[in-house]
Amino acid sequence: MQDRLDRMEAELAGHPAFGDAQGIFDRLRAVGLLSLESAAKGRPLIQALHQELRGGPHRQAAAVLADPGVRSGLLGALQHDGESRIEESEELSAATLHHLRKGASSPPTAARCRLHAWPRSVSHGIALWDPALPQSVFKRSFESAFDKSIGSGYLPRRSHLRRPSPALVEAVERGCELLAALLPELAASALAHLRLIAVFSVEDPHRTDTDHVTHLSIASTVFVRMECWRTPWQAAESLLHEAMHCKMADFSAVRSIWQKGGDAEGSPVVRPFWRRDVRKSQAEWLPTRAFAALHVYVHLALFFARVERMGARLAGEFGSPPASGFHTALDRASYLRWALDDAGLPLGSEGRLMFAWLSRALQRLSDSA
Repeated sequence: MQDRLDRMEAELAGHPAFGDAQGIFDRLRAVGLLSLESAAKGRPLIQALHQELRGGPHRQAAAVLADPGVRSGLLGALQHDGESRIEESEELSAATLHHLRKGASSPPTAARCRLHAWPRSVSHGIALWDPALPQSVFKRSFESAFDKSIGSGYLPRRSHLRRPSPALVEAVERGCELLAALLPELAASALAHLRLIAVFSVEDPHRTDTDHVTHLSIASTVFVRMECWRTPWQAAESLLHEAMHCKMADFSAVRSIWQKGGDAEGSPVVRPFWRRDVRKSQAEWLPTRAFAALHVYVHLALFFARVERMGARLAGEFGSPPASGFHTALDRASYLRWALDDAGLPLGSEGRLMFAWLSRALQRLSDSA
């Protein structure tokens, strides 16, 4: 059984197209450079930034182009012609260029954070956002993106970014260490896509059922409810859950998963049976969201399969493991696979290959139950 799980982990973490983090980052670099090149005509700052990134180390360029401020702010602004977005892109280009020429080792948004988690199992520090940071174009860009997407969409309107506590920094580090002990290859692959964690609070905690969330418009970032991780097991599960969303967002940015109009008005919706008691906007998922959730739950099923086999052995270091969530993750993944298949998804060729890959992984997990 352990050998079967090892093979599944290697497949999910290292598949050349869908799993390998470095392959995804190489494509992010290529796509980001093309976006800058196409916008550089008559814009010296963007032309200089393009040349700096193109001539620098590949890994550094990939990390910078995956940074929330650069990808979601700068590259997002380049897709619009409005005067305010042109001004924003110029500011972000100048700030990114200055950051690179200083020789900083971290991507620009993360480098400005005062707090970092430094898990031994992760090759990079994970920055923690502090709303008290000095004003900068990266701070404005990040907080504006939060207000437009997370703060007024996924969460109740009275949601605020908060300074992370020392307990949360420790929870991130312990959660990463536990995840690496359970799934070393998958942890390295998933956490490579996570660069920043921001803490939020809501004025009325009864108005949200969300403890952690990501958003396609804010790259490489997880938003966590204040003090939601009380054990390393909770942190490890949540970090894997949201890191897989970050990975899917990175993959979606460089691959054509959907036919044009995949989430257009009139698209079929999926109604997850475990979300019937939440507000309608959260209880009905468009195909892209349901597909991302299938991706997450297949990986969570593997996570809980490992918890069942290794939990007692790790209890001395990380505390008692939770009751098994394997069948819950398996049931949710199976339901989503059936619902998506039944809906007649408008998948492109790469999306169909990914759906088939996840379906095979799900079948192997079901066979191991």
